[in-house]
Amino acid sequence: MAEQAYDPLVDDYPAPSVLDPETYWASVAGPPPQDDGAIQEGVEVDVAVIGGGYAGLSAALSLARDYGIRAIVLEARSVAWGCSGRNGSFARISGGRMPIAKLIKVYGEEVGKAYFNEMLQALNGVRAIIREGEIDCDVQPDGVYKVAAFNAHVEALKRETDLYNDLVGYPARFVPKQGLAGIHHGAEAHGAMYFPDGFLNEPA
Repeated sequence: MAEQAYDPLVDDYPAPSVLDPETYWASVAGPPPQDDGAIQEGVEVDVAVIGGGYAGLSAALSLARDYGIRAIVLEARSVAWGCSGRNGSFARISGGRMPIAKLIKVYGEEVGKAYFNEMLQALNGVRAIIREGEIDCDVQPDGVYKVAAFNAHVEALKRETDLYNDLVGYPARFVPKQGLAGIHHGAEAHGAMYFPDGFLNEPA
């Protein structure tokens, strides 16, 4: 029987009796951190961080390291149990599902520039955490492609590339379908935008 998918937007949170999924990343990450068990009594801290994914762990790290704040991370499951441990391993300039072109159209160029700077700061923050923490997560050389899976997406991807170039001076470049030979295999690749400073890593 196939494992049932879990959607945090509509499903109840899985009970502790539900086993962790057998993901590829978990299988190659090595032994998991030791589980210190459920909290049995009151604990006094400066900050309680809810969730042991990327955001929660990096927030607690920054609070402790940069500000001397005593923080505790509360996680109902295991570290990186959700999206943080089940993603495609790509780290690149990205801020969600809204393309920067649409964001600029709705909110204006200044907001678009600020949005880009936040995305770039986030990417560099991930890179710094890996470097300064000497985290052995199999970081691959820089360069990530955002692929147009349908031919109808090609023109929008070209416009998005131009926006990155012209509005914020970011050196993204569009790669036509024939330029993806040996890079991305599959009939669904109709072109791509290349991010020169994106990278891959073992997310778990």
